[in-house]
Amino acid sequence: MADEKQLNAVRFFCKHPSSDSGSKKFKANHHNWGDLVQQISYFDFGHTQKDTAIILTVDRLVRKEFPKDSAWSQTVSGLGVDEKILSIIRSGLVSAGAA
Repeated sequence: MADEKQLNAVRFFCKHPSSDSGSKKFKANHHNWGDLVQQISYFDFGHTQKDTAIILTVDRLVRKEFPKDSAWSQTVSGLGVDEKILSIIRSGLVSAGAA
């Protein structure tokens, strides 16, 4: 139950991967994992990350595991995928020294 906010953020991102910032072209072609990384950081550590390198490192980890392709919707709607995404983000933040 303690991870409900984080899992809801992951589920929402998987359904609506574009952020509100940037151009329409950017939104259409890019899943902004950095926004999700920031949300998880805030929920877990009580602050967003100021270090862009940490955000980009974690972003690359998740993007590598879940690339934007034609099967995106199927990939992220699988059973347990939200927990896996959350786990990758958390382990990336911890290994990058974000806490």
